[in-house]
Amino acid sequence: MRIVVTLLGAILAGSLLATAASADPGNGAVVTDETVCLDFGFGLRCDDVHTVTNVTTTPSGNTSSVENRRDEFSVSGSSDGCTFMGTEQNHTHALTTDAAGLQEYGLNDRRTVQGSCEGGAQPIDCTFMTHYHFANGELQPGRIDERCRQEP
Repeated sequence: MRIVVTLLGAILAGSLLATAASADPGNGAVVTDETVCLDFGFGLRCDDVHTVTNVTTTPSGNTSSVENRRDEFSVSGSSDGCTFMGTEQNHTHALTTDAAGLQEYGLNDRRTVQGSCEGGAQPIDCTFMTHYHFANGELQPGRIDERCRQEP
């Protein structure tokens, strides 16, 4: 149980490290690479993030934003002896208009995490997948899949 609680903390901390790639309204892709390390009290989390963002605005005022992001991370040095490493990949797309604001938004996200703790806890291997789509003022059915297995 200890490894699962620490794992969830490591994953949630990653949400705080999201890279804000500034998109160029001049209709071109922006590529950013960033390494960030932060100590959250339960261990040091380091992220190597590669982001490609493309924003296109039409003369009619429609704006399309597409972002692809890959984050390779590790969490180490926790007081309970747990270490984790993993990858997060996501793709987002948004369409906004001057007249009506957000018209469409989609997210596909996949995270894989492997971890282990000292003291006999079984290593863990997890995959988290999220997909949803918002269009025409409604959230369309999506899916969330979480699979974890402890290795012998």
